[in-house]
Amino acid sequence: MKTDQFRLLIRTKHFQKTLDFWEGSLGLERIGGWDREDSSGAVLDTGGNAVVMIVGGGTTNYDFPPQDGVYSGIKVDDVDEWYEKLKDADVGMERPPYNQMWGLRTLRLRDPNGYRVYLFTELPQATDE
Repeated sequence: MKTDQFRLLIRTKHFQKTLDFWEGSLGLERIGGWDREDSSGAVLDTGGNAVVMIVGGGTTNYDFPPQDGVYSGIKVDDVDEWYEKLKDADVGMERPPYNQMWGLRTLRLRDPNGYRVYLFTELPQATDE
């Protein structure tokens, strides 16, 4: 399968708080959306070939727990810079940045619905000389 766009869809009963997290705290740009009787939605650009869609509100019932086995990973230039930016915000930070043995430096967050979001930076490769 090849695709020119991947979409992460978040259905939530906390529409505005979720939008504030993804658009406000993480800085994704809103490129579309809707506000209807049955639901509200926002489409956020990741700057690549993926978008985040947030759907909630209206008469639709989205009252269910998040799937704990599904995580989002977002590659950033400097995860420590993001830590400094977000550490005093209410973004559900699970722990400060740490190095993974597979070569990533990671910051773990939870969005207002409990979905786990990893911000990561690739660590420089060690060279054998």
